[in-house]
Amino acid sequence: MQGHRASQIPRLSETAVRLSRCFRFARLMLVGVALALASACGEDDSPTKPAGGDNPSGPRDTAIPLGQGMGSSVYALGSHGGQIVAGGGFRYDLVSGDELNGVALWDGTDWQRMGGGLPGGVEALIEFGGALYAGGYFSASDGASLDYMARWNGTVWERDARPNGPVFAFAAEPGRLVAGGDFTQLGRSASRVAIREDGIWRPLGDGFDALVSALTFYRGEIYAGGSFTNSGQREVPYLGRWDAGSGNWERLGGGIDGPIYALAVYRDRLIAGGNFTQAGSSTVANIAQWDGSEWLPMGLGLGDQVLSLTVVGDCLYATGLFRSGEESTSPFIARWDGTSWSSVGAGFDLSIFCSFEHEGSLIVGGSFTQSGNTTVRRIAMIHPTCP
Repeated sequence: MQGHRASQIPRLSETAVRLSRCFRFARLMLVGVALALASACGEDDSPTKPAGGDNPSGPRDTAIPLGQGMGSSVYALGSHGGQIVAGGGFRYDLVSGDELNGVALWDGTDWQRMGGGLPGGVEALIEFGGALYAGGYFSASDGASLDYMARWNGTVWERDARPNGPVFAFAAEPGRLVAGGDFTQLGRSASRVAIREDGIWRPLGDGFDALVSALTFYRGEIYAGGSFTNSGQREVPYLGRWDAGSGNWERLGGGIDGPIYALAVYRDRLIAGGNFTQAGSSTVANIAQWDGSEWLPMGLGLGDQVLSLTVVGDCLYATGLFRSGEESTSPFIARWDGTSWSSVGAGFDLSIFCSFEHEGSLIVGGSFTQSGNTTVRRIAMIHPTCP
């Protein structure tokens, strides 16, 4: 999912080791987390193909490398034509040395370049209308101007509207594509969120006063999360529901008291992850569920910020900056089965920024380079076990 990432973590001490300017979580929070993102690209015995292949019958709950991985952080995951696509701050393929420039397609054996790439950083990916859309901090590809958002037609990246600021999140359903970020123009005036219908981008009401980092559809309606607190003159703290009838963004229940970085739908409930301790009348820990009428906790929650949420099978997977939560002891990743949290394999050595479901497997991307004794440079596949 977007992820992702959708969400931006402030650049304090970690910026000394993180050279890419496109880390989409960078401006929201003050965190004392050192994300050691320096490349560790020496030779080793890591396989150039997933040990379990692309078949979910491989090892369960074990991180499997996808080739040699990436030389810098992965912030976005998606698919196109049934193949995994990764976006981020990486530049070169670690095997061939070819320039990937922030986006690459996994063909089952190797990472392939996609045209001239999207230099500057990719923060969001989604497939819509047969094309792959990308959002981020990039401004061009192969000399063509593509400010902050681009569409892959199978051969080259091309322009689709022209936001005046970065795009951090997408959500789609048949006929509707929604984009969120830190822009005030997208086709026309649009404050941090806009919708594409019938080939035309238009604003959604007054939008928001600060960036949008997560989007989803729930029960046919659009939900947006981020660092905003208002929509026009209306108080809509951190999470809003688009009321198409009134043309306004509405708050949910008593609202949430901190930024939202990830949204998902699980068992007909809206799941919100981020950096907050209160949702409506419930005391929570960085994650909560909305049942359509009230906010409810999810066990004891998770110990630090949640950056991505993805459903695989009948379980929900959360990733982020946390190292533990309830019964989960796998750093940076945890599984929710509807009742409690549990571990997913050995976890990882550094943060996971994004996750995505692909043919029954969980794909994760981030700054990590190790899972247990396995080298997995910033992207990995997991064939998960769901109780």
